[in-house]
Amino acid sequence: MSPDDAKLGRTAPIPPPAAFAFEGAIRHPDLWLWDSWIAGSGDAVDLYCLALSRRTQDGRPIAPGDRNDFAFHVRRFRTADRAGAWSDAGCVIAPSAAADGAFARNIWSGSALDLLDGRRLHAFTGVREAGSGRSFLQTLFLAPAASATDTPAPSPEALLCPERDYEQIRAAGYYLSRREHLGVDAGEEDGPILAWRDPFLFHAPAGTIELAWSAKTGPRTPAIGRAALREQDGKWMLAALHAPTPLPDAALMTQAEVPKIYHDPARGVFHLLLSASDRVREAQPDAEVSKQLRLYSGASAQGPWRPWSARDSALPGLDHVFGASVLEADFDAGVLSLVGPISERAKAAEQLTIGPIHHVPLYEPRALRRPA
Repeated sequence: MSPDDAKLGRTAPIPPPAAFAFEGAIRHPDLWLWDSWIAGSGDAVDLYCLALSRRTQDGRPIAPGDRNDFAFHVRRFRTADRAGAWSDAGCVIAPSAAADGAFARNIWSGSALDLLDGRRLHAFTGVREAGSGRSFLQTLFLAPAASATDTPAPSPEALLCPERDYEQIRAAGYYLSRREHLGVDAGEEDGPILAWRDPFLFHAPAGTIELAWSAKTGPRTPAIGRAALREQDGKWMLAALHAPTPLPDAALMTQAEVPKIYHDPARGVFHLLLSASDRVREAQPDAEVSKQLRLYSGASAQGPWRPWSARDSALPGLDHVFGASVLEADFDAGVLSLVGPISERAKAAEQLTIGPIHHVPLYEPRALRRPA
């Protein structure tokens, strides 16, 4: 955290782990929680999420709508009974001037992936210090850990940075505003802020490790970024930057956030879960912004994607759930079990907490599906 941030009061305490377990939902008395990602399988599962103290260092309350005025950290919760109860494992990573400054200002959502040799690879969104009026210069970076419980060690430099890799990113077909406008608070050319965030790691069927993230192909046109990774001499690096993957209903949203890709090998189908909103500017009142979970299916991880339903891609019955994670994918039954962070649009007691499990169908009854 920079000295300027400290002067401006951007720092907030990072409370120690709670001494008690949370039954079902996670309503943390000391923390606001939002976005989420899952690692592990079976009974032992870790849930990661963004977290912020509910109070400043001097005890003043922090309102949910003011959270972007402060620095976040990533929190880990663990369950040993399929989300019956969650224990607080504390902070995993927080903003730091380490490495090349990729996450000196803030840290946003990411993912974690267990490797075959027992290591766990973490991916995060880092927010650089870029000066006044440029609070949102995002980077994608990796942080390997020796095991599921070891602290991740950030790579020496960002994996992909819009400032450093501007020409490469533009050449691959992604939209970025002019260099001097990267990360500006007001957004990109009458659109929302820069979208280069929420990296999601997954095992590709070919045995490679790939990355998907929230990107754009125009000022208000969201898309899914994709890349392949490789490890050489213990260092993780970019193997290939793929072209952005379009969304069939991109006109309905301006941001497609925290994307997650899952593979149903028996059916040969991939599923894309994302949290979509139509926010145009960062200062826009929340009452004007629509937020929804959306689900898509496709024959490969690069699409083309189609809405899961004959009606549209929105998942019904999940009001105020945003940034959800798949706790379990039962492909035989055609059901996803979601752990759903609750947005600040919910009633006060539920705002920015981790809600109960929701079970959603992957496939509609045949009579409701589109003709082949």
